[in-house]
Amino acid sequence: MNKERVQKKILEVTASLAKYEMDVWAKVGPGVQSTLLDAISAITPEGRIHSRELVIAVCEAVLSPEIEGAVWKANSVMLRTGAVPVIPEIAKIRDKAISFLFELFRAARTDAERRELIGTLRRAGYSGGRTETGDELLRLTLSDATRVVDFLLKDAGPLSYELMASLEHDYWYDYRRARDISTSRSRVNCREIAIQLMIAIEKLRDKFNEDPTFAKFKVLVGFESVFPHQWKERDDDKADDYAALEQYRTDQASKYVDSVDDQNEAEWFELIERIASVESNDLATFPPFTRFLTQLSSSKPRTAARLLDKASESVARFLPAILAGLNESGDSETYDEQVTRILQGRKYLAELARHLRLAEGASLDLKERTLHRAIDVQHDVAVAECLIMAMEAKPQDVPPKEKFFELAIHYLNRKQAFWWVRAHWIARQASSFFASLSKDQASLLMPAMVHAPRVEYQVEQVLIQIAKHYSALVWECFASRLVIKREGLEEHYEAIPYQLHGLEKELSKDAKLAIKFGRKMFEVDARLFRFRGGRLLSAAFPSCPSNFANELAKLASKGVEADVKFVLAVMENYHGEETTQEVLKQVIAKFPNDDNIRTSVVISLENTGVVMGEFGFANALREKLEIARTWLTDPRPEVRAFAEGHIRSLELRIASEQRRAEERKALRELEYDRDDELPE
Repeated sequence: MNKERVQKKILEVTASLAKYEMDVWAKVGPGVQSTLLDAISAITPEGRIHSRELVIAVCEAVLSPEIEGAVWKANSVMLRTGAVPVIPEIAKIRDKAISFLFELFRAARTDAERRELIGTLRRAGYSGGRTETGDELLRLTLSDATRVVDFLLKDAGPLSYELMASLEHDYWYDYRRARDISTSRSRVNCREIAIQLMIAIEKLRDKFNEDPTFAKFKVLVGFESVFPHQWKERDDDKADDYAALEQYRTDQASKYVDSVDDQNEAEWFELIERIASVESNDLATFPPFTRFLTQLSSSKPRTAARLLDKASESVARFLPAILAGLNESGDSETYDEQVTRILQGRKYLAELARHLRLAEGASLDLKERTLHRAIDVQHDVAVAECLIMAMEAKPQDVPPKEKFFELAIHYLNRKQAFWWVRAHWIARQASSFFASLSKDQASLLMPAMVHAPRVEYQVEQVLIQIAKHYSALVWECFASRLVIKREGLEEHYEAIPYQLHGLEKELSKDAKLAIKFGRKMFEVDARLFRFRGGRLLSAAFPSCPSNFANELAKLASKGVEADVKFVLAVMENYHGEETTQEVLKQVIAKFPNDDNIRTSVVISLENTGVVMGEFGFANALREKLEIARTWLTDPRPEVRAFAEGHIRSLELRIASEQRRAEERKALRELEYDRDDELPE
């Protein structure tokens, strides 16, 4: 076991010990939690910082307002939850935990560390959600929440704009909750402390918003921003009105654009650089900022040009938005100047191509020049952007396929750059593109489909579009994927998906074609076909529809032994659906005395899938028994003879499985107290 796994296990065990458990509480009260915190107190401050993850885990557990327990019985488990009793020892434990977290916060060096600690500190204000909260516990958690806010206000040190925006957002909800408590007739005893929390939050809010740059920041970036009118609004629905918030952002951004002039331009450039440097994987972070950049570039193109002259790599990420604004500005000279600079270089070709993808009425010549330049300097991302542009755009908005699409896809195939398929928006917007492809053109897309590590959503969406017109190409794709898997050419390669999510609707339209390619796959790898090609066919024809079953039955009745083995390898992926019965009867009628074939038929008949309950498997076999009895009326003597033997086998297995299930149940009941009364 490596060091990281050991540390993770220690962390999990310690955090589990720190939780409030009813059985433990009944014996020692909060003794375990007190002992753990005393042990942490004995560590030096430097040691606590070194063991911050363990300290945080313990503190998070002891700040919980809930205590849990479980009552295990032979046939059930009852989970219980209650509120932690508010006794002096609990107040001391919470006080220590909060102090340790404050200490770690002062020592934190990154936003990630501070954000983690803020999340744990905010647990101090949580009063529970699974049980009724008494006034004593509510007052305690409100008091602790106020203490945390005071710390952030006076002692936390400078915070980044990202953390400030997140904190204001979270405490806005706490403010609304405290306001409700302060006016509640049923919480008279908690009103004073709720008002104290509201006052503390207002002070923290005002401190953040004293910085005018922060006010601009939260308008232009993020999705957790809270604006002045929301604090005043008492109607929660109006305060959360998304349309109103977006309108406020738009209005403010317009004012910011109007305010930019020669005197404050440098300040605005600095803020733009600051926002552009925000690290985020969330697509909701930057839309307000990109709209602002587009509006600024459209209204003041020369300002945008000067911004680009000084732009860092961070700002360059937003080049498509800036170019979109320049294109809208009517200042063709400035726009052409920036585009020419990009085409003469190589760094920002992908951003230019992305802009051209999204821009309306962009020059076809410019699109073609961008692709040629990207190929000349071997800029794979820019070429991929051009390929996606060809797929998304209307035919009249891109150069002819032979000059654009084919050029791009040939380049990417030569470079074995197949990752472009993960651009998941392609298929949803490109149905007309796929409909216009010839078979040869569609086949150019298949190398990327074959080499994708898995047939994930994005890959399947492309395959769906191709299957609508050339389903044989899709079957050839899967046949090729099986060869790659067999030869071990790819690491972590999953040749066949376990389930399809739409592609089956297209592939299942032509059962003859599917069986034709299935036989080819069977010949390549008959030994594992059931688990690979057979699984694919069952995924393409879920529940074995009649058109598929009929073709398999014909093959079973007229084919040779290899054909029948292929049919059985497919059948073993189903669970005894009604449509499979005739297929299996044809197999038995064709080869009544072949033990291997009879065994495969039994496997197909007895497949159950998931069963539930102690007697689930025995009950599933009973259902199979009823199906087998219907075979006794078949006109073919071979089928009736097989059914008689199979019925005898099932009856024996059902009796055996029933006995085993009853024995397991009896043994389990002996292990647990059968008294129905819960312990006091």
